[in-house]
Amino acid sequence: EGYAAERSRLLQTIDQEGIHNVVFIAADLHGTLVNNLTYQTAPFTPQIPTGAFEVITGAVAFDAPLGPTLVELGTQLGLISAAQRAYYDTLPRAGQDLFVQQLVDGFLVQLGYDPLGLAGSPVQATLVRGGYTAAHTFGWTEFDVDARTQVLTVTTWGIAPYREADLANPGNVIDRQPEIVAQFVVAPR
Repeated sequence: EGYAAERSRLLQTIDQEGIHNVVFIAADLHGTLVNNLTYQTAPFTPQIPTGAFEVITGAVAFDAPLGPTLVELGTQLGLISAAQRAYYDTLPRAGQDLFVQQLVDGFLVQLGYDPLGLAGSPVQATLVRGGYTAAHTFGWTEFDVDARTQVLTVTTWGIAPYREADLANPGNVIDRQPEIVAQFVVAPR
């Protein structure tokens, strides 16, 4: 939050000037997180929705993806119990993404922000596949705006993560097929 005042001024201007269809894109988090953007007029005051949203997208490859990294850190810091960790380890990828989303949401809500995702926001989004968190694959996110309808489709692709040791047999990595792990569409305003 080293830029909270600047962030609030920018989002307030977007809101007050009626600038529609604003999407912020960032990278290098090693996972994909999507959230609506709000601002405050002063510290500890209610968040004001803007209709803008952000997509933070992951790197194509990093050891390890955001999800396992956060869970390991949370376990080491005592924020995740041994029982919670054991439960997380049994989940399929989609369940692990939801686990991480709930972990991040706990911190966001304590700071006064909305939980991850676009549900309940002014953004007219519809999930097509997966969720608003994709934190357990190596991947990338594509943005497509339909020329006729101006509908934005956001698609996150991923492959199962690999480690340096897996490169001893490059075919095990090269043969991995990308799949859509999350997708949503946004109607223009």
